[in-house]
Amino acid sequence: MPNFVWLITAVVFALFEAATVSLVCIWFAGGALVAWICALLGLNIYVQIALFIIVSAILLIATRPVVKKLLKKRGTETNLDRLIGKRVIISEKVDNIAGTGRCSTGGVSWSVRSIDDNVIDVGKEVTIERIEGVHLLVKE
Repeated sequence: MPNFVWLITAVVFALFEAATVSLVCIWFAGGALVAWICALLGLNIYVQIALFIIVSAILLIATRPVVKKLLKKRGTETNLDRLIGKRVIISEKVDNIAGTGRCSTGGVSWSVRSIDDNVIDVGKEVTIERIEGVHLLVKE
């Protein structure tokens, strides 16, 4: 196999990775570079292929978890995040089966659902646990 094939392979993997930015094949570019160096040193094709696979696997196993953690998308905070943990008073009986329940906070009336499917009477104070769509999920 000509020496330049491994170099072209490395460039193709690197370009594909740059285009996708999804950490799919950058490790294979590293393996291809090692195989290219082996080809330049005159090692046979079986050694080149073996080192390509071994180096790619080592790079994948050693770096992917760390890189994924660094690139993990963090949710975009909105002003709605301030509602979580807030205590509110129920203004309409909360009944998940009937699909009823309302409260007001910050001058806005919200549809309310019980996080644990309990019925919550009017006037009860509850804690907002999370927001799903247009519903506040609360618990007593």
